[in-house]
Amino acid sequence: MALVKVRLEAVRYLAAKAVYEEDETCKKIMKFVTYNRTGVGVKNLITSPYLRNGNSPYILNKIADILSKNVGDNWYKLVPKDEGIKFILNVLHNEAENKDIKDYVDDTLKDEDILIFLKNKELLLANSNK
Repeated sequence: MALVKVRLEAVRYLAAKAVYEEDETCKKIMKFVTYNRTGVGVKNLITSPYLRNGNSPYILNKIADILSKNVGDNWYKLVPKDEGIKFILNVLHNEAENKDIKDYVDDTLKDEDILIFLKNKELLLANSNK
């Protein structure tokens, strides 16, 4: 269960970074993974990433699956570092020289550690933008 949760929270974090910090890399990632998708879940994600309602799990799972397919199953382990986020974008745009995710993933990070990091970032981002 933790793996599914951490993947969904990583997608939320990318969206929140795009919305609240206006991070260009995250904006491009979100634009890529939501291309040609409409619906309440998508609109909520790109305007209010930390809004949790019945529409969000579906789109979060879809985006997580897109990232897993293109970047690799452990893509969410790249999210804590800016270099990792840039790597995700480069892979999505086929600009990565080496698509080996192992070079960018910190093997000492456990899923629980990443989940704690994402929850702490949620508190900071959501509270600073109210």
